[in-house]
Amino acid sequence: MNTGSPSLRCSGVDGPHPAGTDGPTRSRFSSVRAVRHWLILVGVTALLAGCGGGTRSSPAVPRETETDATPVAVDSVVAADAEFALRVYDLLAEGEGNFVFSPYGLATALSAVAVGARTTTLAQLQTVLGVDLADGEWHKARSELGLGVESTDGGVDADTALFVREDVNVLASYSELAGRQYGVRPEFFPVGSPSEQAEAISAALEASNVTIDALTVAGSLTEETTAVASSAVDVGAAWLIPFDPARTREAEFATRDEPVQVEMLEGVVPVGFDDAGGYEVLSISAEGDLDFVVLLPAEGRFDEFEDLLDADLLTGAAADLEPEEALVTLPSLSLSAPVANQATFSELGLDELFEPPMSTGGADLTGLAALPVMYLDEVFASAPLDITAAGLGTAGTAADPVAPVAGLAEHAVDRPFVFAVVHQPTGALILLGRVLDPST
Repeated sequence: MNTGSPSLRCSGVDGPHPAGTDGPTRSRFSSVRAVRHWLILVGVTALLAGCGGGTRSSPAVPRETETDATPVAVDSVVAADAEFALRVYDLLAEGEGNFVFSPYGLATALSAVAVGARTTTLAQLQTVLGVDLADGEWHKARSELGLGVESTDGGVDADTALFVREDVNVLASYSELAGRQYGVRPEFFPVGSPSEQAEAISAALEASNVTIDALTVAGSLTEETTAVASSAVDVGAAWLIPFDPARTREAEFATRDEPVQVEMLEGVVPVGFDDAGGYEVLSISAEGDLDFVVLLPAEGRFDEFEDLLDADLLTGAAADLEPEEALVTLPSLSLSAPVANQATFSELGLDELFEPPMSTGGADLTGLAALPVMYLDEVFASAPLDITAAGLGTAGTAADPVAPVAGLAEHAVDRPFVFAVVHQPTGALILLGRVLDPST
């Protein structure tokens, strides 16, 4: 679990400790977040102390605060994440409705697991992630990207966690590398029924900002479950200039089927804008070097645009925008990411990771654990997005709204659109999604 906290232990959990049980307490890159997460874990520890179940942590390993990764290597990771993002997007787009997910969070979680993957399982992970660097260089570059994205003054809080059954001997070499490069500290859940395991895992997930009820977790577990991973990405950043709460109103949004009335934010905000012919690009900046980028196809052309959407279009869309002050209307939104992702990853070609090791196939995680052999049951994710007059997530207002004046450009996000939350200094895709109907 990506926290700088003491181990979470409960009475009645007597499984073997992994190799190398002594180690320094790991500090987060952000000491403020470390204190917050420590307080959360103290509360969960107290809650579980009387229940006789829960998780315990492997030894703490300090996350590195600098690497020797080159800018070219970091750019390679960002470009690979964009390709990965579009493949996930295409699969989710086969369904109906709005969605959001975190390319950065999911790719980071899979990369942390890849530290312990070997042979064909590693090859599948590298293919799905688009790895075009030597294995060690990839992990260093991802670590460097993480240090930039999750900076102390940023608006992104990301946690990757690995939950392992307590009778699995996690290798000290894995704990050292995963802890140093990804801040991953394996948590151990007790041997038991799926419902008992789920209760312990869901409580520990909640401590890592992934709120998933035990029934949902239990649905992904079996008596043979040896490990699950999780990714939590929380975006909280105030707009540089907020929308005016007094101007929030009900207005028409043209869905693909029929117009609906939704709550619309309105305000005079600085934007980047481009009419790219067939679609418009609108970028609104928030604190923490984050940009909320809207790709807004012409009315009635969303499906056509979505068919043409690729990584180059996505990453290049905001490259040459004209800065201006404009009167913008934008739907108020509250979205959540798909909780379970195993089926999506399997469709991308990552199937071995989720199969029990067999004589002729299945997961090879022999760089992560000794006997008993292990595989991953699920990758749980949390990547909510709230859009309010104040900003992204639960951000407070950073400044006063600006009153409109005559002659301002006007941009209305009043029809289906694709959006991304981008970390401007690195280009990392923190969130990606679409909105077809804000009223649902």
